[in-house]
Amino acid sequence: MPVLLWSTEPSKQHFTEVSAFSRISSNDFTDYILKKVKAEKPAIIVFMEDYLSVEDFSWRDDKGNLAFPHLKKISTTAKDFAFLPSVENPKLGLEYLESYGYSWKHFNDRNADSFNITGHNIYEFKFKNPHRVMDRMDMLKDHDKDMIKFYEKAMNKEKNILGIYSGNHNSWLENEIPRSKREVSEANEGSDLIITDEKNLVRMTASVPVLYQYKDGDKMILANITKVIGTPTTNIEKDKISMTVRFAFEKNDISVKFDFSSGDNDWWSLDSAEILHSKQTLNPTEEVGAPYDYSYFCNPSIVFSSKEASLTFDNFQVQPRVGKGNSFGPVMHCIPYFSIAIWSGIVIVAILSIVLAWGIVMIMDINTNDRFDDPKGKTITITATE
Repeated sequence: MPVLLWSTEPSKQHFTEVSAFSRISSNDFTDYILKKVKAEKPAIIVFMEDYLSVEDFSWRDDKGNLAFPHLKKISTTAKDFAFLPSVENPKLGLEYLESYGYSWKHFNDRNADSFNITGHNIYEFKFKNPHRVMDRMDMLKDHDKDMIKFYEKAMNKEKNILGIYSGNHNSWLENEIPRSKREVSEANEGSDLIITDEKNLVRMTASVPVLYQYKDGDKMILANITKVIGTPTTNIEKDKISMTVRFAFEKNDISVKFDFSSGDNDWWSLDSAEILHSKQTLNPTEEVGAPYDYSYFCNPSIVFSSKEASLTFDNFQVQPRVGKGNSFGPVMHCIPYFSIAIWSGIVIVAILSIVLAWGIVMIMDINTNDRFDDPKGKTITITATE
């Protein structure tokens, strides 16, 4: 997690520079803070986001404005300043300061008016993601305004302040794309998101986060689905199965109904995913299905989309009618055995083989002269029969 630190009072013990490529553990972060705390005993104000990344600090809107104009002003006017791009669990590192006489006081947007510095403690102001869906840039700008209000109120009471701005989770994660395999190991069953109903009719797994993109007015909003709320419900009608799953993202949730069907050809398929509150039907961008007793797996991703919304699952594996054992059957991969690369190789080899064979035949048909013209002898005549 990125951590921004600043101090309001000059000190002989300055923040030490840290390499941008180094990763700091929680214990090392505690030692880093203690160098400042032991000498001066400042009041510590911690602004904590649910999600934050290094990219948020350099992110600019359409007009070229940063998300943290007030925070930038605070850091540039501070007597001491440091930016740590990668700290492992900074909140845990700060909790170690309790053994040095610091106690925690927690605040949020509901009780911010009751804030008052009453000693050299750790005052945590925790930002919550809004209940309504809003653009992340606008949300960070609102938090920036809240920080300056809270910080100015603290400066009226205490001049020696150590400010810290960080988060609990990284908001900008990129999933690694592993090599495609023809078979899926048992590790796929330990995915971060495991979905199964009480009747054990359908089993589904996917990596966290599941990306949910939808249209809000003129804007396209991108949200990360991180968990499942409650137990999914299933319904069976003849050769069709539907499973309704309630997903949670930030402070909101959506209910999605997955519709499965089966025919007489010993084949099942996942036809669509319907977002119930908006009545939007999302169709898979490619066929999702497999023979009976087989599971379907797609890596890196499978997308269900419409004009208004989309759901993207990474390392997606699903199977209806799982049966006993609650484990997936043999795997059918979304990438065919004869991929484009394989077909290209076969065609190129075939063309080269034909050219080589033609060349060999042409060489074999070359005949050397068995008779030569002698200028002193009789002229060679070749009849039509020869």
